Amino acid sequence: MNPFRSGSEPIPRPARRRLPWLATVLTLVLALPAVALAAAPPFHVAVSAPTHTPLTCTNWDITVHVTRGRERLAGRVTHYDFLFDGQNVSGSQRAGDRANHYGDFRDGIFRDVLVFPTAAQNEPLTLQVWVNTRFGQRVAGSFAVRPKANPHRQCKVNGH
Repeated sequence: MNPFRSGSEPIPRPARRRLPWLATVLTLVLALPAVALAAAPPFHVAVSAPTHTPLTCTNWDITVHVTRGRERLAGRVTHYDFLFDGQNVSGSQRAGDRANHYGDFRDGIFRDVLVFPTAAQNEPLTLQVWVNTRFGQRVAGSFAVRPKANPHRQCKVNGH
């Protein structure tokens, strides 16, 4: 018992601090969506084709899908790289032509036609597709390709 207080007086207690823990909880709740958005990639690029073994000197149709969640994006496929054992063996091949506005796409889908030269026959290659959108630039890699010889067609001048 405190000798300086009378026995009938209540002992004063420090005021409860509710705001600091409430502010901490609110900060965490508001920060979690921002962290989740920062950790998520800005958009997704996927490449599809009818086969991983196209014939040389023949048109090979590819489709590039570009999405952000459920949203189909607009943008441009700028170029392709073909890798052999991790090294770029093609230089950067420009995507598209005048018919598809040199790689522009809407609604998340870009289509193009590629032709492999005879020199690519039976070589294990990896196709990389470079895409620009309003969310930045991304590369879709790891599409394995091994062109096969076309017994019915020989490539003309310029490798096509």
